[in-house]
Amino acid sequence: MYRLFIIIVSLCSLSATAQTTDPPSIQPMVKVGKALVEGDSIQYVEMNNIYVYPPKTFKSEKQRQQYNRLVNNVKK
Repeated sequence: MYRLFIIIVSLCSLSATAQTTDPPSIQPMVKVGKALVEGDSIQYVEMNNIYVYPPKTFKSEKQRQQYNRLVNNVKK
């Protein structure tokens, strides 16, 4: 009976350690809260900053194609 207990405990500990993962390199921040305004509670959400860049401009069609190929290769 004691041996069976030891085997079950060791198997449970192995399965618990197998499910751990590394945290993502960028932590998403979503904060939900409430604010009290004139007797009413209003919910709000705070999120990470989103950066928007202007569209790329190229000197020639060949330069645009090279850039698109580079982006495509990096995504692969």
